Amino acid sequence: MKLVLGMIGLLAVTLVAPLRGGSVDCVSQERCPEGQTPPNCCAPPPCEIHESLKLTRAMRRMMSGDRPAKALAGSHGNHSVAIAVLQKWNGDEFQAIKSQSKCSPGKLPYAAPDFRLTQSCGLEVMRASGWSAVANPMSLPQEFDMCNELVEAAYERAVQLQKLCGTGERSDVHWWAATQGHALQKNIDSMMMHLQRYWSACSSVMDEGNRRQLEEAELTMEDPKPHIQQALQLLMQMSTSRH
Repeated sequence: MKLVLGMIGLLAVTLVAPLRGGSVDCVSQERCPEGQTPPNCCAPPPCEIHESLKLTRAMRRMMSGDRPAKALAGSHGNHSVAIAVLQKWNGDEFQAIKSQSKCSPGKLPYAAPDFRLTQSCGLEVMRASGWSAVANPMSLPQEFDMCNELVEAAYERAVQLQKLCGTGERSDVHWWAATQGHALQKNIDSMMMHLQRYWSACSSVMDEGNRRQLEEAELTMEDPKPHIQQALQLLMQMSTSRH
């Protein structure tokens, strides 16, 4: 029960402080001055922002529903193998969507920075020199020549995993999938927040193509409560099964 109560507090945490630095904001949040229209102001978010959102949602779906159970059944009860199977399914889905990309090459590299957790739950990022600790998160946008929004979303996803690290069995496929799903949801929430602000500032001047693209992105911020409730139910089941 202490574990479940602790998780309630962790899952109730909202977005971390926005990262802003030497990189660039790719999603406008400022209204066009009177008499001006895009692309001089309120420029549409780059295609890669929408693609990143689509890919992240696909990865989150891989962590939900009966997929963990199917992976475990197909792995004859071996949780480590089941996690590897989920990771493969995730990678296959990612590549399938990526291969259908309609984004033309942009000026910035739009692949978000890679983060990982150490065995002691420390947070590391892949730099040109290799993996190293994240000592000052606020300096991350200065290090990576890409959209601030993507750096921020990737960091928030990593921070969520770090908060959940050590609170359960990392080798349990159900636990692994639940923590991955919540971390991916943080990433989604972060990008949706920026798109929502863009919509609020620029909806009056955007063209139909941009409006349709934002509507297809399900612009209304997704309610995280169902995801939190699912995780709490899973945690309580796991806690009960161990006693």
